[in-house]
Order: sequence, then C-alpha cells, then structure tokens
Amino acid sequence: PRIGNLFLDAGPGYGGSCLPKDVKAIINFSTKAGINPTLLTAVEKTNKQQINSIIKLIKQNIGRIQGKKIAVLGIAFKPETDDVRDSVSVELVNRLMKLGAKITIHDPKAIENAKKIFKNKIKYQKSVSTAVKDCKCAIIMTAWKQYEKINNKTIKHMARKLIIDSRRIISDKKLNAKYFAIGLGQKL
Repeated sequence: PRIGNLFLDAGPGYGGSCLPKDVKAIINFSTKAGINPTLLTAVEKTNKQQINSIIKLIKQNIGRIQGKKIAVLGIAFKPETDDVRDSVSVELVNRLMKLGAKITIHDPKAIENAKKIFKNKIKYQKSVSTAVKDCKCAIIMTAWKQYEKINNKTIKHMARKLIIDSRRIISDKKLNAKYFAIGLGQKL
C-alpha cells in the first residue's frame, strides 16, 4: 500500500520525521558515491518551493502580509497525530511571521506541541470558526476530517473570505469565498 497512488496527491509539501531525512540521506550517499541524484534533488527543491507558492498566492490576493491576520489550519505534519517534526505547516508559520503576519492556528491534536515551538508569538484556537475570525486568509495545511466540513457558517466572520486548501478537502464547493485548491492547476 505504500507504493502506488495513495501518496501522490499534490499539496503543501511533505514533512514528518522520516521522509525528509531519508531523501537527504539518499542524496548525500549518492553524492559521496559520485552519482548525481538529479531526480531526488529536484524532488527536494520542489518540496521547498511549495511554501513559496502558497505565500505568493496569499500576496496576490491580500497584498502585503505585514500586520494581516492569517489562520493556519493544521500544524501536525499529517492528520491523526500530534507530531509537528519537520511539519511544512511549521515552516509556513515561521515564514509568515517573518513577513509580519499575525498568525492564529488550529489543530485538533498538535496545539501543545506547537506551543513548545512558537510559545506566545502566535495565537491558538480550539475551534475553526474562532481561528478564522477576523482573518484575511485561512490556509488548510493538514487533512483533518473536520476541515472537510468548513462551510459558509464556519467562515462567516472572516475579514476577507480567502481559503487556500492545500489538501483539496473542503466538501462544500458553494463557499462564499475566494477558494484556491493547491494541485488543481490554478495560475499562481
């Protein structure tokens, strides 16, 4: 089951404690053996560029990021875990903070681990609707089942209704929001 289309969805990039480390190790081993690991180097480069694409999409839709409230939905590197090691979401939050964004995060299981990283530099919310309240943008980073149920009531109090769904999981396609799903071929 680990080889096949189960893991071939476009998204914000891969993370976790194993795959990034393994890819780096194979690249390093290959280079030392005198082999140019072109494909794996391109995979790693593309993975890092995914966050740039998300940030570019945010800028194109809300302008300057500095001072804007942005919600990141999902900080764990995958659903059903509290593991934030090498999470793409953590990298996104760090990049957005450097750009001056005011970050609020929601995650069903990983908030305590996120607090160890970000401490009081960001806000943490227990509900999705509270997390997105007054935000200019909400980014779904982890494919938690509850994010599939985001609807107009959930986003009612957003300052600007912009949703970036990096996992393409929102089931209500009638959102009164500007909606971008990573991996569906929109122009960035």
